[in-house]
Amino acid sequence: MKQSFFLLTAAMILLLACGSGSKTQKNNAEKPSANNIINELAGYKVYKTKGDYSKLVPVIITDDKSAIESSPLPSDLFVDGQFLYPAKLAQGYFLGRHGIGPQTAFLKWDYEKFFQDGALLSKKELNSLILDADPFLEMYHCVTRVEESVAIEYFNDLINNGNLHDQCTRVK
Repeated sequence: MKQSFFLLTAAMILLLACGSGSKTQKNNAEKPSANNIINELAGYKVYKTKGDYSKLVPVIITDDKSAIESSPLPSDLFVDGQFLYPAKLAQGYFLGRHGIGPQTAFLKWDYEKFFQDGALLSKKELNSLILDADPFLEMYHCVTRVEESVAIEYFNDLINNGNLHDQCTRVK
């Protein structure tokens, strides 16, 4: 009797363990990778500004545009030996590579200056460097599965064919 109870208990534990393991594998197989989720949800920002701010540091400001809410680390702007400037697109548009959104402002400093001295600045000093708290003429949020390697060509085609507003959501 004790042996039967032991074998039955062992069999139930084994079945439960195997069952939950296969469920976990199935759930993991159905989930997209973190990179796909980020790219798909974040999408791309395509924008036009009042002036050429392409070399100036973007920061996120508060809703009332009175202060910086967040700023990049200097190392965020320099990856793999190069600065991550926005990509120039057709007809004066740019493709944001990081941190661009409707609450973005630009600092007076360019990427190089910020990379050298930005980590030393206080929040108050950063706030004094805001050049334009409302720099955008237009901004589009584009959720697409286009790989970054072909994004410039893809968005230039949309812009040149007048389809940017059809394929993307205007946020400003």
